[in-house]
Amino acid sequence: MANLPTYAQIGISAAWIMTFCRIAQGMSSMGEIYGGQIYLTESVRRPASYPIVAFLVVAAELGGMVALGVAALATSYSLNWRIAFWIGAGIALVGSIARTRLRETPEFLEFKNQQMKEVVAELNREEGAGKPEKELPHIKPLWKQHIPFKTLMSYFCVLCGYPLTFYLIFMYFNPILQGNFGYSSADIIRHNFFLSIFMVILYIFWSVLSSYVHPIKILKVRGLFFLCFMVVMPLLIMNIPNPMTLFFIQLLILVAPLDGAPAEAVFIYHFPIYRRFTYASFLYALARALMYVVISFGLIYLGRYFGTFGLWFITLPVAVASLYGVTHFEGLERKLGTYSNPYNKGGMQRNATAAAIQGSK
Repeated sequence: MANLPTYAQIGISAAWIMTFCRIAQGMSSMGEIYGGQIYLTESVRRPASYPIVAFLVVAAELGGMVALGVAALATSYSLNWRIAFWIGAGIALVGSIARTRLRETPEFLEFKNQQMKEVVAELNREEGAGKPEKELPHIKPLWKQHIPFKTLMSYFCVLCGYPLTFYLIFMYFNPILQGNFGYSSADIIRHNFFLSIFMVILYIFWSVLSSYVHPIKILKVRGLFFLCFMVVMPLLIMNIPNPMTLFFIQLLILVAPLDGAPAEAVFIYHFPIYRRFTYASFLYALARALMYVVISFGLIYLGRYFGTFGLWFITLPVAVASLYGVTHFEGLERKLGTYSNPYNKGGMQRNATAAAIQGSK
């Protein structure tokens, strides 16, 4: 992408090649963050895993901030945008080398060994009973572990919140900046760059806070604040006197985003060990693909008929669904005994591992 010929050199083919590269880039990086979150979740005991896993989201938002910073420099000071892709290529090279150093996590190996012991013990019992080999009971494969549908739907509801938050912060208000305040494309990119700085700072705050407060409690408070703020936001939008007021409204959304961070480690604990990546990455992709389409087209058409109050038809249901998902995982944490006393380090990891093993039976 950094070395593609320009439109002036090869015509429309330049756009098609760039589009193909973006598709390949998106497909290859789709599960990156979840792979890292699962690896750290299984490598670090609770509650230390809460902020550590959450800081992966900080890293992702930091990457977005850098991208907007490069875009602002490119549009305002004629910086060569291809430099950003060379930097990205260097990061990819470092990541590829780092992957060769990784080993299976202790939790994964512990679970695998426990399963193998149970299989051997079951076979020994049946053979001791005199049954021929062909009549031995079928052992359920480890990769077919079951997870309740309610848990899957709850996690999907939580994941649907981030696309809405992202769209409201970085995209929804752009027509207002252009139409009401005469912002150019370069002005909007610079405006969003400053927002991204605050976004990174706030995600750092939530990540650090998860070291002292259970992440599910953080999500509940944020979700309730977001729901209440969405009720009054259409009225606020109709009375925006200047860009700074609009910037402050966007900051209020940033303060309490609908997002799974910093509770991703909690969610991952309640997925079967052998299928965590499959479930998490699929639900992530499905939530992103569905919600970005529904939000981007839905808000446009709802806005034509209902004005700013069209926001209610999407923001309120998504906020309620997200809170429902968080409440479900709160119940799971209470059953494990890791919610009321979340920083009882002794036994917390054993409870999580035992629950995962029991769920696979």
